Amino acid sequence: MGIKIKCDYCGNETPHTKRGEAIEEEELEFDGEDGRSITINWNTLLLQCDVCSNVSLHYFSPDIGEEEIRQLFPVVKDLSGVPTDVVNSYSEAKKVKNISPLAFVTLIRRSLEYVCMEKGAVGKDLNDKLKDLGKKEIIPQTLSKMSHVIRILGNIGAHADNTEIGKDEARIIDDFFIAVLEYVYIAPEKIKKVEKYLKK
Repeated sequence: MGIKIKCDYCGNETPHTKRGEAIEEEELEFDGEDGRSITINWNTLLLQCDVCSNVSLHYFSPDIGEEEIRQLFPVVKDLSGVPTDVVNSYSEAKKVKNISPLAFVTLIRRSLEYVCMEKGAVGKDLNDKLKDLGKKEIIPQTLSKMSHVIRILGNIGAHADNTEIGKDEARIIDDFFIAVLEYVYIAPEKIKKVEKYLKK
């Protein structure tokens, strides 16, 4: 029986087969004259998804509880501060990224529409709405150009033609979209937390 965790590639909670393991000991010393210390074992696991066969790297410590298992690779982006509709739409897109890059960019385009909707962008279509976000300085010029690339490739994915979109294009679009989320939602949320801390 494999280890059951969520696969970041296929998006499913699936059993994973252990393909490798390394154990590292870490000694933690406490302040004080008695010089007490404890030893914590860290397990690093190379796991392969039983459904899509992709591999991921994780670590946890049995000394502090297996619920603390963390993913090292692929890197999982913290989407704290991003609206639920945007996160759900992006999660749906991520499920098909490695299966159908064409479907992925189409769904990412829809995720971008959710961003426009949530930020109150106006316009008759996505093109106009992205321009509106740029004018309002919700997104800077560079990200505006990125967003238009997502829109154009999303349009290609939604229409029947011979244009091919591969994994490289899907990876670039994913990076573009995360950059948009980082600027619009994630960075401002982090700034708020720092400001709240400084006020204390």
